[in-house]
Amino acid sequence: DLTPPINGWPALLDRATLASYLSVGTTTIDQLAASGRLGPRAIELSKRCPRWSRVEVDRWIADGMPPRAQWINQSRGRVA
Repeated sequence: DLTPPINGWPALLDRATLASYLSVGTTTIDQLAASGRLGPRAIELSKRCPRWSRVEVDRWIADGMPPRAQWINQSRGRVA
């Protein structure tokens, strides 16, 4: 994702930045991801380096923050 920073937010969000972006703690991010309630999947840059696309997170928020299974179904067929 080569999207430039918007309002200081990078195109790829690490776990702490994603938590800040969503106004929650990192433990909440972990819980949402583990329970399948965090729609966007992380992009694994390496085993210990997950990143989330800010553009996808923004779309997920705009779509009402559905659980991952629903988000995947809604996202199919979308052009990036």
